[in-house]
Amino acid sequence: MWSPNSDSGLKKRLFGKNGTSVFRGSFSRAFIREGTLIVENSVGQNPGGAFSIARGTANGNLTIGTLFRTPGNPNLTAPAFNATPVYPRALTTADSALGFSPDFHSGYVDSWSFGYQRQLGKDTVIELRYVGNRGKEMQLQYLLNEVNAIENGFGAEYALAQQNLIANITSGVAARAGSFAYFGGGTGTSPLPILVSYLQAGNPNPNLPASYGANFSSQTFLPFLSPANPNVIGFATQLANNATTRANATAAGRPANFFHNCPTTLGFCFQFDNSEKSWFDAGVIEVRRRMSDGLRFQASYQYAKAFTNAFASANTTFFGLGAGDQSNAGNNTLRNRAADKSYAQVDIRHSFKFDATWDMPIGKGRKFWSSSNRLADTFLGGWSLTPTVRWQSGSPILMENVQLVGMTTRELQDQIGVYYNTPITQPNGATSIANVTYLPADIIANTIRAFTTTGSTTSGYLAGQAPSGRFIAPAGYGNCQQRSLGTCGFRKLVIYGPNFFKVDSSIGKRFNAGERRNVELRMTVFDVLNHTNWRLGGWTGNVNNITVFTGTFGQMANGWAYQDPNGSNDPGG
Repeated sequence: MWSPNSDSGLKKRLFGKNGTSVFRGSFSRAFIREGTLIVENSVGQNPGGAFSIARGTANGNLTIGTLFRTPGNPNLTAPAFNATPVYPRALTTADSALGFSPDFHSGYVDSWSFGYQRQLGKDTVIELRYVGNRGKEMQLQYLLNEVNAIENGFGAEYALAQQNLIANITSGVAARAGSFAYFGGGTGTSPLPILVSYLQAGNPNPNLPASYGANFSSQTFLPFLSPANPNVIGFATQLANNATTRANATAAGRPANFFHNCPTTLGFCFQFDNSEKSWFDAGVIEVRRRMSDGLRFQASYQYAKAFTNAFASANTTFFGLGAGDQSNAGNNTLRNRAADKSYAQVDIRHSFKFDATWDMPIGKGRKFWSSSNRLADTFLGGWSLTPTVRWQSGSPILMENVQLVGMTTRELQDQIGVYYNTPITQPNGATSIANVTYLPADIIANTIRAFTTTGSTTSGYLAGQAPSGRFIAPAGYGNCQQRSLGTCGFRKLVIYGPNFFKVDSSIGKRFNAGERRNVELRMTVFDVLNHTNWRLGGWTGNVNNITVFTGTFGQMANGWAYQDPNGSNDPGG
């Protein structure tokens, strides 16, 4: 801290008189005490971490016809077990494997600030301040089972399978329609050796059309090949995680780790390390006035940006934790971990706060009506008003693996608001009225169309159901066949909901009851303007994602309107 000595000259004009301005700066490093619960729980999930002592006839370890009081009763003796671990562990599809980096340790946060404070008159000060911090080497758990659709050649064969599907649809031959099978030379189709090994038992010859059975026209697999929403990773995951298709591939000589490196556990392999990071920078302007002449107030405005490489709940280290399916939003890619960086779940860009106490200038001892009689002063004088105002930009919400069509990110953000009685038209033409939506009708309707795809047409949409104009689309829109997350569209798209604006106030009056007692009357009013505030995804969690883009997409749901029944009993607007 440094206060300039400014008795005269230029310093006095810049910094005021001595003691009226001050520079402050600080730096700190705080280590994060994560505790041991997450580590304990994770280690306990590994096979061999627990041993069941349950007894029962089904387990074959309960002796019937004995009494608990019988000496040497075998039912009262703990089952024997081998105290020496045996490696390698025998894993099953019901197991998970959770590993730790050898240098796993506590992370830390470096924080710093510097600012300038200047006195304005005898009662008020203004302060300009910069605040920043960097979270470093924080604990993170992420999936290791990224599906491989590149080096093993599956992505290239997927493209051939889709070409087969389109050729068969346009062939005009009823037996070929709706199939991605190979139908021989001169048909515009290609052999699919990888898919044959997974979808056909008995290791048939992929160069023979007879080797392609019913699975090649099954609705289980056709949607993955839609030209409007190609899903290479989802198709690979479907093959890898199904017991029947895995057994077919093993019999055909495919290695167990053909698609991912944790085949025995169906990809439930996780790694703990210290790769989580965060970035925060903010500029703050604050004005404070002490109680003087009946008025006290403080007001602050902050402009901030926050980034993270783990858009997840603040009370967990889990990131990219899914059902072993890399086609699902929320999983990470090890090929480009830099793609995980995005605006943070706590990124509130603009924030303004104001609170004050105002002794209204009416009544005895105040500016107006100071000589009023007792009755008038009782009803009109001596009141104090205490308003509180909060305005901030909307809370962030995450969309993953999407494209924007007909608009930029800024243009999409500009369209987010509160819309009432919005007509919603489904792809089949059915129309309903949504009470409240956060996007206009055209974006909602065409986004639902963009995500309502099929593998039975060359366009990927049913007749008359293709989207147009501006909309959000799957990452694969335009037949972009991503073989690794983040190669098509936005790996992470963070948008912000409607602004939050709230005015509360209380008004009170104190009555003297003799020289030693007084009685205070106070009334508090929540949400003076009766303004409804909305948060996309609701108010119960600190992280919200949009993962469904059909059905009720774009509509405000129950629990998204602000209220606080458990704290201040504020019913909201």
